[in-house]
Amino acid sequence: MIANQQEYEITQEWVKKFERKQNAPLPEDDPIDPRGRKIEHDAIAATIEELREELAVYEAAHHLDLDLVGAEQR
Repeated sequence: MIANQQEYEITQEWVKKFERKQNAPLPEDDPIDPRGRKIEHDAIAATIEELREELAVYEAAHHLDLDLVGAEQR
């Protein structure tokens, strides 16, 4: 859970780092088994997805005045 603006910005940086890692070309003489690469790729993709979800939750909480919305319904 992202608690403040600094954590939000750090999370954005990590998403970019993971995306670069995921999109980096593999060496031609890659010694890692393709199944291992698939596991690594899937793990990075899952991490990116989780971080993006956390970013979205933070954005929603800080761009909408949820207290005001609740007060209007009363």
